[in-house]
Order: sequence, then C-alpha cells, then structure tokens
Amino acid sequence: GGGVAVAVRKKFKIRKIKLNAALNSIEAVGVRLVMKNNKFIDVVSVYIPPTSNFSSSQLDHIFSDLKKPYIIAGDFNAHSTEWGCVSDSNRGDLISDALERNNSVFLNDGSITRPQPMPRISSAIDGWFQYSRAGHCFALPT
Repeated sequence: GGGVAVAVRKKFKIRKIKLNAALNSIEAVGVRLVMKNNKFIDVVSVYIPPTSNFSSSQLDHIFSDLKKPYIIAGDFNAHSTEWGCVSDSNRGDLISDALERNNSVFLNDGSITRPQPMPRISSAIDGWFQYSRAGHCFALPT
C-alpha cells in the first residue's frame, strides 16, 4: 500500500486511536490530539489504494471509532464533482454518501491535488473532511 502517518510536534500530548474497523482494503491511522485546555481533536490519515474494493460500511466504522470533533485527511483515489473533479466515480459516491451519513463535510476548495501532464486530466483525489457540527474549520495550534 501507500502507507499512512500522522505527524505531531513533540510539545503536544497525543493518544493513539484504535480503529476497530476491518480495514483490509483501507489503510488508516489516527491520534487524539489533546490541547492545554483538555479539549481534543481526533486526527486520522487515510489511504485507499486505487485498486481497493472498499465498502461504505468500512468508512462508517472509521467514523464510529472517532470522537467529535475530528478531521480526516487522505488520498482517497476517488472522484467527485463535490470536491473539484470534473466527473464522479463510484468510489467518490461511496465517500460522499458516508460523509453525509456521518454529518461530515469535505473541506477542499476545489483545487487540484493531483496534477497531470496534458492530455490527461488533473483531479482532486486527495482531501480533508471534518465533523460538520463543529460549526467552523479548526485552526490547529502550531
């Protein structure tokens, strides 16, 4: 696979999140970032290989292992006009449906995340999303 990681500065307290989902076709790792005021945010890195046959229930399991608020970032190898691609794919539909079921929103602004030389079409297959009831995008401390 492609491998996943979440890098955090040493000054922050973290706890690894145990992702209980059967992730045989999705690579994921997560941490709970605990801030000074004992508030936290779960941060997850995901890689879904382009040939992976994942299910929407696997995505739902990842969401269920997290506490709110959370941010999930990754290379999803999926296409959706919702996040800046020129067309939709079945994989993109699965992810969009999982986001909706789990009250989450895509944070990408439509910018290309995978540039391609001509004549191939560039796309936005990488992305960020968060729990939508957070009310705003998080400004993480540095």
